[in-house]
Order: sequence, then C-alpha cells, then structure tokens
Amino acid sequence: MSIEEGKRQLALHRIQQAEESLDEARYLLAGNKSPRSVINRAYYSMFYSILALLIFEPYSSSKHSGVLSYFNRHFIKNGMIAKDIGRAVNKAFDIRQRGDYRDNTSYADIIVGALHVGRCIEKCPPKALYEQPIKNENGLLTHNDSTKCFPYFAANYGCSICIKVCPFSTTGYEKIKAIVMKRKKN
Repeated sequence: MSIEEGKRQLALHRIQQAEESLDEARYLLAGNKSPRSVINRAYYSMFYSILALLIFEPYSSSKHSGVLSYFNRHFIKNGMIAKDIGRAVNKAFDIRQRGDYRDNTSYADIIVGALHVGRCIEKCPPKALYEQPIKNENGLLTHNDSTKCFPYFAANYGCSICIKVCPFSTTGYEKIKAIVMKRKKN
C-alpha cells in the first residue's frame, strides 16, 4: 500500500468514527440520556471529521486545542471552509469542555436541538443519511449508510456537506436557542 493510499484509508476510518459518534449522539438523545454525553459524542463527530481532513496536511497534534488551532488557521482563516463552520466547531469544543470538565451543561439542550433539524439529511450528496436508523453491515443501528458515504468521500477527497449545513453553521446559536426553548415550553 502506498503512503497516499494509507492516508486515504486512515481518512476513511476517521470519517467512520465521525459517523459512529454522530449515531451515538442521536441514540443517546433518542433515549433521553445525559445532555453532556450527547454533546460529547456530537463534538467528537466534528473532531473526527477534522482529523480526517488533517491527515492530508503536514501536521499532527495530540491535543484538541492544537488540532482546532491548525484547522482555524489553515482552513477557516484562508477561506477554504466557511467561518460559520469554524465558529460552530469552536463553540461545540467549548461546550463539550464545560460539560466534561466544568460540570456546566447549560447549553446542552441547544446543541441537542440542532441535531433534529435534518438539513444534513436533505443536503447529503450521496443520500447516505437517514432520519430513521438502518442496520449497517455489522447489524448495528445507524443513521448513515457508509456504503454510500465512503465512496463519495473517497471520490471527492472529502465532503463535509453535513457540517456546512449544520444549523450552527447556517442559522446561528441564538436562533437555535429560541427554537429549542420554545419547544421546551410546549
């Protein structure tokens, strides 16, 4: 296997980790489990997607802050990825940090509410995302069909459409907060 093929395989593995983390977040959310856990898994979905991207970069870090700093400097600041995506990832990192290390999950319902919007399902080019879970090749329930996602990702050297259309990237935190708070009252 060539070095480039090895990188491609590792990137696909990271995308699979991202998809599994998002599926876990949805599973926890559907089961009314800890918002802290839901946020943790949603954040890791974003983080693994960034790691997949960085495999093709001359950079590595063992710290989340280092990875996010590089991502912001080389992809967000340079305009390769929309600034809204950078803000969404940074906000998710901050909320996850607070939930995991500072016992403050005041924004948990807001993040969780964003998972229900479904724009990622509508905009997915290979139509690999589903509202209702399906069984994957291992018999596990998932909202992502990796047999559709991975080939598209590989053929296009990435995708990230789901991140680009995430409500945090397009709508903004305050609007999502208002929607979620209204739902909680009803």
